Amino acid sequence: MDFSNYYLKRLSALSIKDSAGIQSGYDTEAVTNVSIFSSANTQELQSLDYSKLLSDATDTELNEGVTDRNQKGLNNILKSFIDLDEVKEAADLDSDGEVTDDELKEYISTVAGKDGDASSLTMADIDAVIEELGIDLESIAEKSMDEALQAAADANEDALQELEGEKEAEKAQETQQAQQAQQTQASNGNYGGSRNVSGNSNAASTQQAQQPKTIDNMTLEELETEKQSRQADLQDAQDAVNDIHSGKNEKVKDAQDKADEAKEKYEKALDSDKNVPQELKDKQTQNTKSIETNDKKLSEKEVDINNKESEINTQENTVSSLNSNLTSLESSLSSLPSPTGKDEDKDKDAQISEKKKSIESQISDKKAEIEEAKQKLEDQKTALTKLKEEKTQLETEKTELEKAKQEIQKQIQEKCSTETKEAMAAYNEAKANVDTVKKTELTTATAALDKARTSVSEVETKITEAKNKKTEKENSVNKFDFDFGENLTPEQKSALEKFEANYEKNKDRYEAVAEKTGVPAELVAAIHWRESSGNFDTYLHNGDPLGQPTTHVPAGINYSNWEDAACDAMTRYIDQSKLDKDDVNTYYDVAERYNGLGYRNKGVQSPYVWAGTTNYSGGKYVADGVYDANYIDKQLGVAVMLKRLMS
Repeated sequence: MDFSNYYLKRLSALSIKDSAGIQSGYDTEAVTNVSIFSSANTQELQSLDYSKLLSDATDTELNEGVTDRNQKGLNNILKSFIDLDEVKEAADLDSDGEVTDDELKEYISTVAGKDGDASSLTMADIDAVIEELGIDLESIAEKSMDEALQAAADANEDALQELEGEKEAEKAQETQQAQQAQQTQASNGNYGGSRNVSGNSNAASTQQAQQPKTIDNMTLEELETEKQSRQADLQDAQDAVNDIHSGKNEKVKDAQDKADEAKEKYEKALDSDKNVPQELKDKQTQNTKSIETNDKKLSEKEVDINNKESEINTQENTVSSLNSNLTSLESSLSSLPSPTGKDEDKDKDAQISEKKKSIESQISDKKAEIEEAKQKLEDQKTALTKLKEEKTQLETEKTELEKAKQEIQKQIQEKCSTETKEAMAAYNEAKANVDTVKKTELTTATAALDKARTSVSEVETKITEAKNKKTEKENSVNKFDFDFGENLTPEQKSALEKFEANYEKNKDRYEAVAEKTGVPAELVAAIHWRESSGNFDTYLHNGDPLGQPTTHVPAGINYSNWEDAACDAMTRYIDQSKLDKDDVNTYYDVAERYNGLGYRNKGVQSPYVWAGTTNYSGGKYVADGVYDANYIDKQLGVAVMLKRLMS
């Protein structure tokens, strides 16, 4: 999906927001501008208003005074491009949490060279960066659409609640008028109505609180239990289909019983009919037996096919799960750090080597398991093909038998009595009804079976994801396996003691933020110390004084309570999808992202995370856009603080 398509989708979502009364700040005229933008040369890039691109300017304000349609398209594309969080992080070259005009200008110039031609910026350059940063534009567009639709739904819900309130008011007024005819005071009746409304609300809240968990937030053990439940439902759905084929289904059985009764009456009438030759009667009897034998074989074959298809569905899930396991193991192997070969890293290198051998062995075993599972799947598919061929042969035989039946009955009708003709017609109608009932029941039962199979596949996918995450954790090299004691300066050692004391003293405050945001209290505390040495009078976002609007990014927010501001910072800057509370390695990643990826883009360890450890040897942005490779960060890195609290 290219960026132009994304932008068009985004505008569609925003137009829905407009219909819900939300000011989007974008004008739909920009749709035409997107398709016009082709490229921008160095001179055009130099003349861009980077301050406006970084501001909250609307498209109309952004393009004020611009007459060239290509320039408008360029402005609109870059505005949306820069608004992406990952791009902002990449453009923040000194990782201070704020993108300046000069930084953006320098960053855009690097983007222009992504396709090998630095003399111009094209959509190919932008697409390359989108792919490089791993940005899922389609998900972003869908999220924007979902938010817009939710806004519209909320607006409708508000309207419904207002209407419901008016109805309650009218009802209360009618009750009051009726009671005033009998009592001088009617307030109790009104309060009773009020209590009823409140009671319904509480009941709804209780019901919502008691709703079962979804598979997205279940533990591995809960998922396994859920799988057993869904597999039981799947077996019931499969049995329901088989019962229809075999005639055990109640409606099918009832129709078959009526057909049997009609058959008996027809055979009795035919047997006593003197007008029909015995030879014709014998042909009818033999044909009926052949059709019944054929029907029985067909039903058995349908059951075998249904069971085999379920086996194949299960085996396909198994193969898919095994392939996912293999991908996870290969990812674990590729993520292992390379041994340094240094004497001081001898133990760590041995751990890496041992872990590598273990993962390679697991990969080899998994590949063998996959091949075995694939072969079993192929054998099952071959067996299914054979069953279907046998079914086709039986259906061909049935067609011939039905033709013979029609010919025999035609000859009988030419000679039989009226009573026999009526019995024959009743039997044929009842027999056709059996097929109709079967078809109707199968439509419903097959849909339920497909739904049950999908349901089991969904929970198995979640189980696979949970197991893979567990495997990746087991196969990772513990990032707590670093030293910092000898690396810490006396000042850093003193700071570490103060940090720990600060955490113990204010643990309740950090845990309050953790409870509301899902970010572990230790990580909140470490970031707080790194940002402001634990100062509760400043914003966790940027160090601005608390209690007045911020002037640094994000500018304009205003909190007087540290916890509320901290919750906003954690929610705003930490991606929960990248945070695994059972894997401390992810803590380091989100902490680095919180600060900015400028160091990662340079291929060096971030001092924000690793300062004071053996993983950090130097290098720091000492000013906006100014990186000093020889500068040693004197602050405590987040990793040191986390190890002190958690190891």
